[in-house]
Order: sequence, then structure tokens, then C-alpha cells
Amino acid sequence: MKKSVTRLKKSKFIRNIAILMSGTAIGQGMMVAAAPILSRIYDPTDFGVLGLFTALVSIISVIACWRYELAIVLPKEDEDAANVLALACLIVLFMTGITAILVLLGRSWIAEQLGSSELGSYLWWLPISILGAGLYQALNYWSTRRKKFKQLSISRIFRSFGTVGVQLPVGLMKVGASGLVGGQVAGQAIATVVLGYQTWRNEKSFIYKAISKTKIKKIFIENNEFPIYGSPQALLNSISQNIPLFMLAYFFTPEIVGLYTLAHRLLSVPLGLISQSFKQVIYQKISETYNKEGHVYEVVLKATVGLAAVGFIPMLIITFAGPKIFSLILGEEWYFSGVYSQWLIIWMFLGFINTPTFVTAQVFKLQSFILVYEIFLIIFRSAAFIVTGLYFDSVASIAVYSVIGTTFNIVLIVTVLFYLRNYQQLNR
Repeated sequence: MKKSVTRLKKSKFIRNIAILMSGTAIGQGMMVAAAPILSRIYDPTDFGVLGLFTALVSIISVIACWRYELAIVLPKEDEDAANVLALACLIVLFMTGITAILVLLGRSWIAEQLGSSELGSYLWWLPISILGAGLYQALNYWSTRRKKFKQLSISRIFRSFGTVGVQLPVGLMKVGASGLVGGQVAGQAIATVVLGYQTWRNEKSFIYKAISKTKIKKIFIENNEFPIYGSPQALLNSISQNIPLFMLAYFFTPEIVGLYTLAHRLLSVPLGLISQSFKQVIYQKISETYNKEGHVYEVVLKATVGLAAVGFIPMLIITFAGPKIFSLILGEEWYFSGVYSQWLIIWMFLGFINTPTFVTAQVFKLQSFILVYEIFLIIFRSAAFIVTGLYFDSVASIAVYSVIGTTFNIVLIVTVLFYLRNYQQLNR
């Protein structure tokens, strides 16, 4: 037993997760501590506007780098990775410009289609959010490759400080959703500046010397499976994840969107505390193991089982006591957030334990398979929401959505593990 504990203490893998989790824990802890206050100074409609704005940011930001950020971790040489980083940053600037043009031309139409006229005034902040999120993603994976987990941890703390530091005081001024959306934008911007400063301060000479126009062009072509397959897959996945917000806004009311938004936001905190940190470290670990040994089946299987063990008890608690917990902490008007959470937690739990298999698919360049997977997932989820939205209530819509997500996650985990086992047997 003592030897096992000693090995854990000495494990770089565990230590890297702990470093990332410490920053995430502090940041997420602030979000949780602020939730009972925010739920009383903002109403569900305000959270509905935040949910729609955040959904738009999420959908666009996942393709802000055309998925080249994932390729930063893969090259054997750091010089090649630096050129991937430069390529990703250039693409982010291009995507920011495209977003600004779309907002300029279609701001009112977008808000109208989403059933929230108030949202239109906040869409001017969308290009800024895309710029911050895109650059952060690129710097995030560069830091992961270089094992700079401490600076990633620091940036996450600053993001939460920035978000809560704006949302709380502005909320007390009773100006509606401005505080929530403004805090979200400010938090992302601060995190990007902090991570960017640390990266530039420590590695500017190496990055500057490594960058070459010729290498950037070569990398752009050699890794074209990321924009060709990875971007559509990520876009579909993001749309699929955010379908409830758009469908609830279309079929029901902004208030229901707000109830869903807060439920999803709070459930993401404990699961995200581990999964975000774990994803960064496991992606680096799997890439490194694959480059050295070529076999990662055991690593992925153990990681999946470990995450399942960690998340099982929290899932049971929310499943049986969600409404009581939400009403007690947030107030009686948030009762249905707890009802939604009972269904959401099942899907989110499977998404949580799906982390190792999903990042493994990126390492083994299975983007075409994941793209097909996402196409079928979004078709099933969209059809389910349309039917339940027309004939049933919001609870039924979220329940069916979650069950479909759960089923597809199980299929993905089993399929990838089966592929890895066969790959290992054939390449012994």
C-alpha cells in the first residue's frame, strides 16, 4: 500500500493532473460559490441570454483554429509544433474577421431567429470572444505539449476571477444580462492575455526562431485532415451539444433556456474540474506513448475505468436529489433546473468517461469516423427535439436528448476501445 502511494506521488502523470486540477478547482470553486448569489440577482431570462450567447461562442470557437490546435501536440519535433501554433493563430485572426462581418450584416436576424431580441445588442462582443477563445485554444495545446501545466492552471484561475469579478458587481446594478455576458467575455479575454504573456515571456525566442513560412505551408497541407474532417466533426459536435438552447428558445421561452443554462453550468463544474485537466494531460500522454510505443490500449482502458469510478457517486446524487439540491442552494424558482439536471447528469457522466477515447481518436487520426458519428448524433438529437418540442414539454425534450447522447457515448467508447485492441494485436 505504501509503495503504491509512493509511486503515485512520484508519477509525473498524476502530478500534472494535480497541477491542472488545482487551478481548475480554485476557478470552479469561485463559480460555485458565486452561483447562489448570481441566481438571486439575475433572473432565468438573463441566464437565457447568456446561454444563447455562450452557445454561439462555443459553436464558432471550436473551428476558430480549423482544429489545427490539436496538431500542436502531435509532431515529434518542437520546431514543427511551433509552426503549427503559428498557423493556428493566423487562422484565428481570419475567423475573427469573418465573425465580425457576419455580426455586422446579420446581427438582428440572428437574434430574431433565436427568439431573443435582447441578444442582438450583445452580439457585437462575439468577435472579441472568438478571438480570445481561439488564441487560448492554440496556446493551451502548446502549453500542454511543453508540459507547462502550471501556467495553464494560473490562466484558469484568472479566467474565473475575471468572470465572477464582473458578473457580481454589475449584477447588483440591476442592468440585466449585461453583467453575465460581459463577465463571460472579460474572463476569457483575461485568461488569454495571461496565458499569452507567460508563453511569450518564457518561449518567445524559441518560437520566433522556429517559425518558417515554408514549414507553415507544408504543415497546412500535411495536416489537412484536421480542417477537412476535424472541423466539420467539431462543428457538428458543438451544435449537437448546444441544440437544447436553440430548441428550447424556439419551442418554449427564454426563461426555460435560463433554467437549462444554469443546470448545465453547475453540473459542468464538478465534472469539468477533473475532465478538463485530465483531457490536457491524457492527450499529451497518449501522443507521447503512441510516438514511442505505438500501443495505447491499456492506457485508454485504465483511464476510462478510472473516470467512471470517480464520477459514479456524484451522478447518483444528482439523479435522485437534483430538484431538492437546486431549490435549496439557488432558490425555489430554480426547481426545474434541478429536474433538468436529473436527466442531464446521465449524459454528462458518459461524456465525462468518454474523454480518453475521444482524444485517442484524434491521435490515431480517426476524424472521418468521428465525423460520421457526429452526423448521425445530430440527426437523432434534432429529430427528437422537434418531436418532443411539438408534442411534449421541456422536461421530455431534455430527457430524450440526454438518453440519445448517453447511447451514442457508449457506442463511441466501445468502438474506439475495440479498434485499439485490434490495432495492438496486429502490430505486436
